[in-house]
Amino acid sequence: MAKDILGLEEEEEVIPRRPNQSKLYVWGYNVQGQTSHDAGVSGDPRTWRCQRTPKAVPLERLADSKRRPPIYLVHVACGLQHTAAVTSDGDLYTWGANDFGQLGDGGEDDCREPRRVIALRKEFVTSIACGAQCTAVITRERRASDGGEPAEGRLWVWGQNQGSNLPRLFPGAMPPKSVIKAISCGASHAAAISTDGLLQTWGYNEFGQLGRGFSCEGLQEARYTCGRGDYGQLGHRVLQTGLKEVLLRRVVSLEGIRLTQVACGQMHTCVVTSKGALYIWGGGREGQLGFGHRQEMVPVLGADDNAAISRLPVLLMSRGVKMVACGQSHTLASTVDGRLWGWGYNSSGQAATGRAAYAWRPSPIDWCVGQVAQLAAGGGHSAVLTQAFTLKDLCEYRLAESVTVPTAPAIEDIAGRHGADGLMRFCERFRIRVTSGQDEDVDEDEERRRRPRTRPRSRLTTVAIEWSSNPTGSSNLQSAAEHPPRAA
Repeated sequence: MAKDILGLEEEEEVIPRRPNQSKLYVWGYNVQGQTSHDAGVSGDPRTWRCQRTPKAVPLERLADSKRRPPIYLVHVACGLQHTAAVTSDGDLYTWGANDFGQLGDGGEDDCREPRRVIALRKEFVTSIACGAQCTAVITRERRASDGGEPAEGRLWVWGQNQGSNLPRLFPGAMPPKSVIKAISCGASHAAAISTDGLLQTWGYNEFGQLGRGFSCEGLQEARYTCGRGDYGQLGHRVLQTGLKEVLLRRVVSLEGIRLTQVACGQMHTCVVTSKGALYIWGGGREGQLGFGHRQEMVPVLGADDNAAISRLPVLLMSRGVKMVACGQSHTLASTVDGRLWGWGYNSSGQAATGRAAYAWRPSPIDWCVGQVAQLAAGGGHSAVLTQAFTLKDLCEYRLAESVTVPTAPAIEDIAGRHGADGLMRFCERFRIRVTSGQDEDVDEDEERRRRPRTRPRSRLTTVAIEWSSNPTGSSNLQSAAEHPPRAA
């Protein structure tokens, strides 16, 4: 912070830096290929269903015979079961589930590897958002506009309830030549903000999530929350109508606090303040609030399931939070010291390291190397985009790729002596996994399903085998008669 002539601190202008390289780590549920990891990459067919450990998606997979790999990635987003990423060249790549055309290729076949959205080849993608089964992007034309439509801030949508399996230009109810600067998608609705400060929402409105009461028309100012609120995810103590808010309303408990980021899950909401504090509220049955197990929480005012706490914003982390992302039932956060934290539902390893089904409190995820640039969380998978700006960052990337069982101790020692904390934690986690003898990448449930099924022996079969080996064993037959086998 700099000081002016009066000795008061003033904020310095932050000039965005251009990274030299990036890595995209994706992990979690993988039945539709949303992590882009399969037997062809990992060498183990058991990772087809689940990828528990964060692994980088090679940029070479975002290239073909006519195009070289991009220098780095700038954006990533996760839907319910699909993933999307934007390259430094402004190209959009999608992969995963495509049952509603959310990949933007015009079809409905799933894709297990990144594929470029050819329909946007004349557009430079600047921002992206994924809903449950839909996708939306903001672009600018690669060539200067001839007039009429704006050259930048163009909104494209496709997928479920968007009227197309291919990207289509969506002006909506905005005034002519409006420039869109932000886009976000929920499970079944979407919202966009223009440079004029207007908010446009569209999609399903059964819980008032569009913020227009029971109407589906018009614009609103982007200042409040609305929609389904039966788990307190709107931050209001009392709801307007039953289990929902049909009109936009200010979250009064956060008055006077400057907010820098907001993220929404299926039933919970998070905000980050300018001082790095993290507030969270809403449904937490799967641990996505990070307060601990329900049985460990002290009831307040006799409220069942601590509803009095979860319905209002609660301070989870007092400082140091840089960014946050909410999935369907899990949460990710990064801190200023470069660490990544996760909590919530963890059936596929999407929220924490290890095989526990739930992570009730923030748990470190020490598999990612580089400076965290963006977080994304989907239905059962997660993604982290890291970037390298300095020679030190590039060296960490290269050393992390070369970590093996013999070299891990030496690399960990060098990283610790030179302040490469992320690389040091990566080596430590690597050693723990190897020495424990447990492969976290393997889905044991899938492995059991692949084994040939053997029919269990019944009690009569066992008795028959024992009698055949002892023909005079009348007592065995008598025992079988007195204790018949139980019904299945």
